[in-house]
Amino acid sequence: ILDIARIESQSLKLEKERFDLIVKIQNVINDFGNELSNEKIQLVFTSSQKEPIFVNADKVRIFEVISNLLCNAFKFTKEGRITINAEKKDTQVLVSIKDTGLGIQPELMPKLFSKYVTNSSLGTGVGLFISKSIIEAHGGKIWAENNADAKGATFRFSLPVSEQLPS
Repeated sequence: ILDIARIESQSLKLEKERFDLIVKIQNVINDFGNELSNEKIQLVFTSSQKEPIFVNADKVRIFEVISNLLCNAFKFTKEGRITINAEKKDTQVLVSIKDTGLGIQPELMPKLFSKYVTNSSLGTGVGLFISKSIIEAHGGKIWAENNADAKGATFRFSLPVSEQLPS
């Protein structure tokens, strides 16, 4: 609720620093992996990147976005696979979280990133709104679509890549 108030008052503060997004994603996966030992869900990270992908961003807020998207994927996937991918595309990094769950109901799609929109009794419907606000505050974009094979959904976000060298 405090995050929503900060977002709406334009006072969401970002503590930006340069870090390797691949390492941050792997940390989030490790946190989730510890909770998955008895689940029927496989969590996989893929990336063809051989080098780190540096961003100038708020580590805590980006962790919040990735965690929220993973939590949603787990909430709507009873069994199967959740795949996280990160790729550098020109001056952006593109992160995708693809699940084999229920997918997004068509009537929810147009308002998916709005406040209090949910298809679950387990949430308040503010996670995607907060995630969108965080990503946009970093100069990125976030979007979602149902998978072409009609199994699950894919959430994606982009962030600008930091090309500056550490001092």
